[in-house]
This record gives sequence, C-alpha cells and structure tokens, in this order.
Amino acid sequence: MRKRVAAEIGGAGRAECPECGATWVAGVDRRSNAVYCSRRCVTRAWRARKESFGERSQ
Repeated sequence: MRKRVAAEIGGAGRAECPECGATWVAGVDRRSNAVYCSRRCVTRAWRARKESFGERSQ
C-alpha cells in the first residue's frame, strides 16, 4: 500500500495498455516497464501484428 501511495504522489505515474486501455500504477501493480496489462492483451496485439504482416508480404 505504501508503494502505491508513494507512486501516486511522486508522479511515477500510471501506464495504459495500448490494446484495451486499462490503466495501472507502474512499478506497483506490474513491472515499471510493462507495456500491456495482461498476457491476453500481449497475445491479441501479437496476432494483430502477425495478421497485418502476413497480408503485406503476399
């Protein structure tokens, strides 16, 4: 709890998932350098990139 309060006050900031828009406190809820909120969003983004790459290469 102390880390969360310190991060909020100190401006360590919130991070936002580019896939679903979920927000979290960086360094407290997840790693400080996390990009996605969950493995589900990582997989969804990877599949979207893979699909768009496959269409371009053919």
